[in-house]
Amino acid sequence: MSLPNVLLSLLREPMCGTDLVEQFRSSIRHFWTADLSQIYRALEGLERAGCVRSRSVPSPKGPARRIYSLTAAGREKLIRWVEQSPELPPLKLEYLAQLFSATAAADPVARAREQLGSLLVEAQAAVRVLEGIECAMQQVPGYPDRMPASIYYPWLTLRHGLHRRRALVAWVEESLASLERRGGEGRAVPEEELGDLAEFLQHMADAPAKRTDA
Repeated sequence: MSLPNVLLSLLREPMCGTDLVEQFRSSIRHFWTADLSQIYRALEGLERAGCVRSRSVPSPKGPARRIYSLTAAGREKLIRWVEQSPELPPLKLEYLAQLFSATAAADPVARAREQLGSLLVEAQAAVRVLEGIECAMQQVPGYPDRMPASIYYPWLTLRHGLHRRRALVAWVEESLASLERRGGEGRAVPEEELGDLAEFLQHMADAPAKRTDA
């Protein structure tokens, strides 16, 4: 999935760049983010490719606005993308990379607690925001399974965001409880006692990645 394809979807109704930014903030931030500069670069590429056209429209406040809309080629590209089979993207989660590297800190347990505590606050706040949006959606006639299509499919993506954030909250709480029981590195089993088990565990960790690459 790429930003240009997301923009094609949003541009089923003509919009200017600031309108698109607002759509990212209000409608799809639970699965895609982009700032104004990224959006304009992607729009320029789509216009060069003939997928969107733009026109200047006078604005009641400030300079004229540039309104973007789909071309026939853009609609065809959007349809081809929508009809493709979805793929799970490779994960790049910095907070997990930091946790994986916790032993680089002077006190790994304390550092992990601090990082996970901050992550928990953010995840809980995200859950509250998404729950508020869903609460508003519950007022839509036909909620949930018979809502109008313009609301129903965004609701499905909202549910994905809720499940993902709630799962993150549950994992952080589980991890913090485990760190509490661990207490400190002085109570851990010495690395020397792993013996051949360490090599075996590394082999098992590498196996899924090798199968995926194949």
